[in-house]
Amino acid sequence: MLETRTFNSPSEGVISEIYEIQGRIFEYPFALERIRERVSGKEAFLSIHAYSERGIVGFKTGFSIGSGLFYSWIGGVDPEHRRLGLGKRMMLLQHQELKALGFVKVQTKTQNRFRDMIILNLKSGFEIVDTFVEDGKGFQILLEKRL
Repeated sequence: MLETRTFNSPSEGVISEIYEIQGRIFEYPFALERIRERVSGKEAFLSIHAYSERGIVGFKTGFSIGSGLFYSWIGGVDPEHRRLGLGKRMMLLQHQELKALGFVKVQTKTQNRFRDMIILNLKSGFEIVDTFVEDGKGFQILLEKRL
């Protein structure tokens, strides 16, 4: 049985869980200090975590970047728990919570090589609003959705 929890503050426990799970998901995970720097001091913070009986298996984390605008920064699902609809479930929970908090738009950024993420975002109502090349990361795709 999978359960989800919502966090509105980047406590050390939340940051530690993000660090732990992204290390199992990403080819190039963020250093703990980088995560801490990125999420600290934001006007609004939201992280949705998914758990199995063995601990955290997925997450979706972001923060405010302007009036009514939320940036969905990082997220993913442990490879053993993919194809169960968990990414979509966390996204829906995030969007419901953002609406309740008064946000009107959500943005996310990805790379062309993350096809599953692009497809999920497009199927969930996101639109591609910009593309650009970012040093060290290559071609980037910026997506946005009105909530």
